[in-house]
This record gives sequence, structure tokens and C-alpha cells, in this order.
Amino acid sequence: MEKWKDIIGYEGLYEVSNIGNVRSKGNGNSTNPQHCVAKPITLRLKGAGYYQVKLFKNGERKYHMVHRLVGFAFITNKELKSQINHKDGNKINNCVSNLEWATPSENIKHSFDTGLNIKAKGKDNPQSLAVLQLDINGKIIKEWGSIKQILREQGYNTVGIIKCCKKEKRYKTAYGYKWEYKHLYAQAQ
Repeated sequence: MEKWKDIIGYEGLYEVSNIGNVRSKGNGNSTNPQHCVAKPITLRLKGAGYYQVKLFKNGERKYHMVHRLVGFAFITNKELKSQINHKDGNKINNCVSNLEWATPSENIKHSFDTGLNIKAKGKDNPQSLAVLQLDINGKIIKEWGSIKQILREQGYNTVGIIKCCKKEKRYKTAYGYKWEYKHLYAQAQ
């Protein structure tokens, strides 16, 4: 059964439910009948995959994460933990039974324990840039998934390699090879 509680700091204006819905209470001061009745507030998906809502008070608007509103309204936080963890890993499942207060380290540990966050290395890491190793004549010898992969497998100091790879080409070679970021090499061809 859905239960509603006032949103802290917005008492009398907005409520949040134990299943993650948000509604305006209707302030009763308006001559417009649409403003005098409770109505649902649209949940918007934020870039990180969490629902947020826009709330107004005293002419100011603020955005709030729905899982945090549910947590503050329905979950006791005796240990004063700072984050809300989604137990099932589903960022849009804001039912109170799926939420718990957590420290940042507990939240990160949970993401690894449940397989939501996998420490990717080399080419599997979305932030890695592929690197091409070329001979002195410019012929490709090998493609590396990342600078760190070269460090792990060859033990080369990566500073020189990075200086070869950057657009301004501060170094022409490092360790007897030319080096290029794959995406820049493709653009130059």
C-alpha cells in the first residue's frame, strides 16, 4: 500500500511515497482550482540514471534525487551515513524496501560485490585510449589497449610514450619506436 510523507524542507507543499512517487499537495491559496488539489510530479531521468524531480519553494526551484527523498522520509539514519544504496542495483527502483543508507565505501563495495561495477583494464576500460606502436618508418607493429597496458607488459616509462602520442608531438620516438594514439592516427590517414 502506498504511503505518503511530507518532503523535508517542503512541508505542506510536496510529498514523497514509499514507492518513489512525488506529488504536490496543492497549496489551497490559489484561485486556480488545478493548484488546489494534489497532483503527481513528473520524474525525470538524470544523466547518471537516477530519477530526479524539480521542486519550487519561495520562487526558487531546486532539483532533488528521488531515492534521497524516499530515504530521508522513510529510512532511519542513526549512523548518519551520507548515501542511499539501491540494494538491487536498479537506480530507478526507489521503493523504500530497495533502499538503505550507506557510506561511500559501502556503496562502492556493494557495486563491485553485485557485479554492477567491474574494474576494467586496458581496452575494456571505456576511458582508455588505444595506442599504436610503430617502427621508425611508420609501419604498425602492435596495437595496445592503453598506455597502462604498455607499462604493465613492457615496463616502459609511459611519460615518453605519452609525449609521442599527443598532437603537439613533443617527442618523435621513445624506446626506439614511434607511438600514436589510434584515434589520432586514423584521423591523420
